[in-house]
Amino acid sequence: MWTVIRMLKGEKAADDMESLLTGAGIMCRKRPVYKKTPAADNYYELLVLPSETEAANEILLEKGI
Repeated sequence: MWTVIRMLKGEKAADDMESLLTGAGIMCRKRPVYKKTPAADNYYELLVLPSETEAANEILLEKGI
């Protein structure tokens, strides 16, 4: 089971955030909200495992995100 920790607009923003968390050792994935919307205009859910939610949020806060 995965937990949504952020909603982001655009695939590039979601990819950047996913890379940041993955680089810090957090298991992370992104999921588009809409099926028929172009990637640049779509919104993405950033998901982590429930056991890593607090650590992921701390990393994002440290980075000022």
